[in-house]
Amino acid sequence: MDIFEWEETIPVTANNLNEMQNIINNNITSKRAEIGKTLWEGSFTTGTLQIPNLSDYSIIVIYVGGLAMIGNQRYGGTNFRTYRSASISSYAYRFTYNEGNNTISTDTDNPGASDGTNQLTITKIVGVF
Repeated sequence: MDIFEWEETIPVTANNLNEMQNIINNNITSKRAEIGKTLWEGSFTTGTLQIPNLSDYSIIVIYVGGLAMIGNQRYGGTNFRTYRSASISSYAYRFTYNEGNNTISTDTDNPGASDGTNQLTITKIVGVF
């Protein structure tokens, strides 16, 4: 359901404006935690993945290991620090991107998602804008 769509048909009258406002507010509240539009969800580590409408977005978010990394179709990453042990962990992704068929691929130079040591599984790709 898109943010301003709902299954119910409600005629616009002075008597039901509050009901309509409640439906809009409930839909907006349920969407606030989401960024953009989910383009793909599953489990991807190596190979080639076709993602419909990927070329429509210049910025995407890729979920790896419970973290959301922002970037574009080729590169992106994030860092986080554990303050008690003063360690910094870096997660990143790097793909070969084919805009013509909306695919991302892994290879030797573009290994997919990683924590700097291990290749990691991608679980979700979201188009932002």
